[in-house]
Amino acid sequence: LLAYLAQSATQDSSLYERHASQPQTGDLAGRIADSTGRAQDTADRFDRQFQPRQG
Repeated sequence: LLAYLAQSATQDSSLYERHASQPQTGDLAGRIADSTGRAQDTADRFDRQFQPRQG
């Protein structure tokens, strides 16, 4: 676990990797809004995927 936590974020194999490797450009509020939007899209996608089927 310590070895995993010690590695840089760009070495992480998670979905975060592609975002961690991007340069931090733009204003802070815009970056926060972008990250929040991506997180909401992901949550919505999982909600749709795992909802019980009506039938």
